[in-house]
Amino acid sequence: QVNPVRSSPPIVTAPPTPDPSCLKKQKKYHPTNYTQICQCIAGGGTARACGDPVAQAFIVDSDMFISSLELYFKQVDLFSDRIFVQIRDMENGFPGATILGQKYFSPDQIQPFISEDSSRAFRVEFEQPIFVESQTEYCFVVGGYSPNTKLWVARLGQEVTNIPGKIVERHTTSESSFRSLNGSTWNAEQYEQIKYRLFKANFEPGEMNLVFENDPNNDPVVLP
Repeated sequence: QVNPVRSSPPIVTAPPTPDPSCLKKQKKYHPTNYTQICQCIAGGGTARACGDPVAQAFIVDSDMFISSLELYFKQVDLFSDRIFVQIRDMENGFPGATILGQKYFSPDQIQPFISEDSSRAFRVEFEQPIFVESQTEYCFVVGGYSPNTKLWVARLGQEVTNIPGKIVERHTTSESSFRSLNGSTWNAEQYEQIKYRLFKANFEPGEMNLVFENDPNNDPVVLP
């Protein structure tokens, strides 16, 4: 008689514990989902409680370091504490789980840059330049539990907001945008692309001096 081996149940990570002051604040403005909002904030914007992130894929023509990204906001949720912007890899044509760089912002930082005609850009300066390879898919992700935050997009067949009478007749790039409920499962938007501008670092040559000193308290190490 053979007894089949039973596999252990998968380990489910407990959601982050929200701050009581956050719960009190968010309950006032979002009475139905304030717990999820505060779990998202407590998890640094990457917890599964962070609802409805969006992503836009991109490909660059040569190896480079991305220094910054410009996004165009139509509206921002002033009662959501943090909004995050990430650069991620792509897996099989969809946003991956590897975060190459990220930045957090408060709604107050974004509010002065919203516009009704997509004319004002919000600049995201990353702490360190992010290396990306040519002809390789990457994406940026914008999220945080912000039900009332809106980004400008270009959609085929719709009128161009800042050019009255002009219709979006073709995609600006060959890469899709994506929407997600939880930040891990994504749906591709074939007719829609997020408006953005990507900036690469321009390095200048320079000189520096390095001094190597032995630690007198340790025995010498023979290098192979």
